[in-house]
Amino acid sequence: MRPQVRARAAGRCHPPWWHRPPAAAAGREGKAASWSGFSSWRHPSVKPFEALGRGTRGETHMAGLWFEEFSVGQVFDHPLRRTVTETDNLLISTLTHNPTPLHLDAEFMKDSEFGQILVNSCFTLSLMVGISVNDTTQGTAVANLGWDEVRFPAPVFIGDTLRIETEVVGTRESQSRPNQGIVNFVHRAYNQDDVLVASCKRASLQKKRPAE
Repeated sequence: MRPQVRARAAGRCHPPWWHRPPAAAAGREGKAASWSGFSSWRHPSVKPFEALGRGTRGETHMAGLWFEEFSVGQVFDHPLRRTVTETDNLLISTLTHNPTPLHLDAEFMKDSEFGQILVNSCFTLSLMVGISVNDTTQGTAVANLGWDEVRFPAPVFIGDTLRIETEVVGTRESQSRPNQGIVNFVHRAYNQDDVLVASCKRASLQKKRPAE
C-alpha cells in the first residue's frame, strides 16, 4: 500500500512584493504608499499565522515541518517542476571548473552513445534536494548532515522536465540536542516520461516544535 501523500496547503506563501493591491498602490493625492501600509495588507488566500498552527502573530512563518510532524512512510509529491536548460548545465559545469566534454561539447557528444550533451549530475542532485526544501525543511532545518547512496540510473538531457518525490524513511531523537531530531529522507527525481533519473538518501537535523 502506497504511503499517504501529504498535500501542501494552498495559499501559504505571501504574495510577491510587486503584487500590490489597488488600495496600497498609491496613497493620498497619488503619492506612493508607505511600506508600513503595504505590509499590513494580506491577500485573502494567505491564512493568518494562528490558522496555520505555527507560532503566534509577529513570528515569521516558515513552510517547513517540525521534527514531530515527520513520520516514517510520509511521501511528498512536490508540485514544483523544473525544465532543465542549457544555461543550467553550462553554469554549474563552469562554476565548478568541470571541463569534461560530456557536459560542454555538443560536437564531441554527437558521436557518443547518447548523441547529445549530458546534464551535469551535480545539477540534478542539487535540484532534486532543492525542490524538496520548501515542503519539508524550509526554516525548520538546523543542518544538512549528509547524503548517501546517490544514484543516477538514467541520463538527464537539456530540455527534460523533472519532478521530485520525497519519502521519510527514518526519524530519531537527537541524543545530544534535546530540542532537535534527525529525519532521514529518500529523494527521487523523475523525467517527463516518469523514468527515474536520480535518487539519494539524506539526513537532516530538524528543530522540534517550540514550547508554547
